[in-house]
Amino acid sequence: MLALTCASAHADEGLARISELGDRDLVAQSQKAKAKPKAPKYTSVEDESESSTGLFKGNPPPESSNLFFGFGRDFWDAWGLQGRFAYRVLDKGFVPELNNSIYLEGGVGMTFYGSRGGQDGVTGFSLLATVRWDFQLNDYVIFFADLGAGYTGVSNSKQDFVKGANLWPALGVGAIVNVTNEWAVRGDLSYQFLGVGLLHRF
Repeated sequence: MLALTCASAHADEGLARISELGDRDLVAQSQKAKAKPKAPKYTSVEDESESSTGLFKGNPPPESSNLFFGFGRDFWDAWGLQGRFAYRVLDKGFVPELNNSIYLEGGVGMTFYGSRGGQDGVTGFSLLATVRWDFQLNDYVIFFADLGAGYTGVSNSKQDFVKGANLWPALGVGAIVNVTNEWAVRGDLSYQFLGVGLLHRF
């Protein structure tokens, strides 16, 4: 009789233990079901601005100097040759969130005016100094604007018969298309020069 009583007590204790474990499991499952899933982590606007993969992001070319030689129309009046040397003075320009840089650019030019004022072979020789502001769209394309001044001396004293003689404002825009890291094609649209040429970085 005593053995039966002990066995019954042990059975009741086991059932109570199983019931307690079952209740804990149900509570845990209920809490897990009620828990809200974590929201995915998205890149913020601030993080995106530091990325080098977006438009106008990243850094300028590592080379700080470049040479340009081009051919086109000078002063929208005559054919000419233009040479430029530019040196980067600011890796980051005045718009911190964009890939922009500042160059000081100087140049020389030769304009072939031809026959002017009853004189053949009239030629202009130009000097130029500008500030060039580059905006790099991506690894291949750079847009720029330049502002400065220049001076053209005209042969045979025919400055009254040509455009661009004496002092003039240098104002324009353009684009640079990279072919390799060192070589690019540059196009200018400005008062002083409408043309294309090759640019070399070093």
